[in-house]
Amino acid sequence: MAKWFEKSDKDKEVAYLLLDKGYYPEACFHAVLAVELRLKGILVQTTGGNNLYTFDKETIGGGSKN
Repeated sequence: MAKWFEKSDKDKEVAYLLLDKGYYPEACFHAVLAVELRLKGILVQTTGGNNLYTFDKETIGGGSKN
């Protein structure tokens, strides 16, 4: 869980650096990434990582049935 918070903090720092330089789209990208990583860290912290699943397209109905 700590790794997600560390990654989030780094992307937040990068976002501020890019913002100060006037690279607004890139700053927004890293700001969004920082939020996503922070949320993932909170999710892992809350659930212990036990309830995190990934699904392939076929499982969720997006795969072809050929």
